[in-house]
Amino acid sequence: MMPRAWAEVDVGAIVRNYRRLKEMVGPPTAVMAVVKADAYGHGAEVVARALHKAEPDAWFGVATVVEALTIRGSLPEARILLLSPSLAGEAEALVEARITPVVSSLDVIDAIAAAARRIGTEAAIHVEVDTGMGRCGLLPGELAAVLEHIAHTDGIRLEGLMTHFPDAENDPERSVAQAQVLVECGRRAAAITGATPMLHAANTAGALFSPASCLDMIRPGMALYGLLPLAPRGMRVPSLEPALTLKARVLLVRELPAGHPISYGSTTTLRRRSMVATLGIGYGDGYPRTLSNRGGTIIGGCYAPILGRVCMDLTVVDVTDIPGVRAGDTATLVGSDGSLQIRADELARLIGTTEHEITTCLSARVPRRHIGVC
Repeated sequence: MMPRAWAEVDVGAIVRNYRRLKEMVGPPTAVMAVVKADAYGHGAEVVARALHKAEPDAWFGVATVVEALTIRGSLPEARILLLSPSLAGEAEALVEARITPVVSSLDVIDAIAAAARRIGTEAAIHVEVDTGMGRCGLLPGELAAVLEHIAHTDGIRLEGLMTHFPDAENDPERSVAQAQVLVECGRRAAAITGATPMLHAANTAGALFSPASCLDMIRPGMALYGLLPLAPRGMRVPSLEPALTLKARVLLVRELPAGHPISYGSTTTLRRRSMVATLGIGYGDGYPRTLSNRGGTIIGGCYAPILGRVCMDLTVVDVTDIPGVRAGDTATLVGSDGSLQIRADELARLIGTTEHEITTCLSARVPRRHIGVC
C-alpha cells in the first residue's frame, strides 16, 4: 500500500554531519548525539544504531525515561544521558537500565542513590546548573551544599555538570559567560568531591557561534540533522547535509473556474481558471496549518503554491502552470526536486518558528523511509 505522505531520511548524512561536528570541535571535546523527540522526527532507534556503529564512543541525549529505555533496548552498551528532570519514582528504572540522569533536586539525588544501593551498584549522575535558562537546575549559589551531600552519599558519584543556553544563536558572548560560570562550578565540585566532573553546555548554536563554550562535550541536536540556526553577521558555519525530505502523493487533479473558493473558510478565491491538485498531507501529519496560503511544494521540478487553508488530511496546491500533473505524482514539501529546494529553515521563517519544529512535529502517520543505512 502506497503511503499518502512519507519522509525519506538519509542516515548516512546524519553520520557525516556528526563527524563534521566532531572534526570542528576537535579532541578532546566529545560530541553527544541528541536523539530526543524521535531524533527530531528522523527516527531515533535507526539513527542511534547507525551512529553507535560508526562512533561507538558517542553519547546519546534523550528527554524522557521512555526515550532512554527505547534506546537502551537497541543499544545495550551505549552511553545515554537523560537531559530532562526525572521523578523520584523513576529512579529504579534508570539505575537498572544504566541511564545517566541529569538532576536538579535533592529528592531525586537521594532516590537514585537509594535505588543504586538496593541494586548493589553505583550510579553516575550529572547535575544541572541554572546559569540563566530559568527552567531546570540549581542556582550556582545552591551548588556547594548539594555537592557536599553527594560526596557523603553512598550509591552515587558525580560524573558531570551541565548548563543550557537560552539564546546562543543571538548572544554568543552571553553563552561564553555562562560557560565560564559552569567552569567555576566545576572547580568547586572538584574541590568538594575530589573528582573533576565532565562539563558540558553548548547546544548547536553554542558550538557553532561560541567555540569557547564547547568545554568537555557539546550537545548538538538540530545540526546533527543538517538543520542550522541563522548565523550572526560575519560568522561562517560548517557545511552540513539536511537529512530529511518530506513528500506527499497527488490524490486528485481538477480544473476549476475563476472565482471558485478553496478550502475551509474560503480564504482563497481563484483569480483565473486553474488546475488544482489535492495532496494527501495535512496538519494531522504534522504539516503546519500556518503554511496556509503561504507555503508551497515542488511537483515535477516546478513550484506549486498552496491554495487556501491546510486541512487535517489534505492540502490544495496550484498546478496551472505545471503541465501533465496527474494523480499518483509526488510532491516535495521539504527537500529538493530538480533544481528547486524547499528548506526547513525557509518554512520556519515563513511561520515564525524553528526549523527543528518543522521536522519534530511530523506525526506517526508519516512513515520514515531510512536510506544510507550500513
